Amino acid sequence: MIDELEDKYSVEKICEWKEQHSSKIQALFKTLVTTDENEILREVNDILEENRSIFEEYGPFSEQATKGNSGDVKKVWKRRCLDTILPNNQKIIDLIEGNKRNFKYPWELYRQMLEYKIHADSFQENCLFEEKVNDYKLFPREFDHFVKNKLGIQTQDLEFRGAEEIEYRKNTISKYINEYLTNHSFIKEMNALNRAIFKVILSDERELKVFVTNTYYFTEYTLEKIQSVDPNIDAIICSNPYSN
Repeated sequence: MIDELEDKYSVEKICEWKEQHSSKIQALFKTLVTTDENEILREVNDILEENRSIFEEYGPFSEQATKGNSGDVKKVWKRRCLDTILPNNQKIIDLIEGNKRNFKYPWELYRQMLEYKIHADSFQENCLFEEKVNDYKLFPREFDHFVKNKLGIQTQDLEFRGAEEIEYRKNTISKYINEYLTNHSFIKEMNALNRAIFKVILSDERELKVFVTNTYYFTEYTLEKIQSVDPNIDAIICSNPYSN
């Protein structure tokens, strides 16, 4: 638009706008520099809590995703990933990496952050690319646990939180089964053998052992993992509510 109005928008004016915009963006991502570890931990914990709130409200295992019928929650989740969670992840990484020389080597917080960074990179690729990859590293709960313990904040033990994550996934699977499979005309009967495996009797009396899982993108590695659980699986269903 302004290329055709050279008399009105000079090169100097455009360069001035560019510099002002660059300064604003840099200010948004300005990294705290400190020798106070608790100050860093508090900042990291606040960011993690913001991410957690968004995940619990709009994420793939949220109540809105597993029980709601509106497709809008998926759109909101995608937007919050792009405008909040991805920048927040980078803030945490920049904050710890930018201060690592201010603390005695080896710095345990930095070591814990490296696991988080692997997850953050994977999460970013799943958000930005069309092809979703299920076998990327999940959020390392150990990192959040470490930060809160260092700050003296009470938190659930990792074993309990791991079980809680499974329950999120179980609810998602239950939604899929109840809405799409229970009353399917080809299915006569369905019984849960455990959390993920079901015995399905078809209307023609054939029996199938079905594995139901949450996934973004099904890979050969995913198949190998499921077959290691039970090599006699006849069918696999991916039930993530945010998958296409």
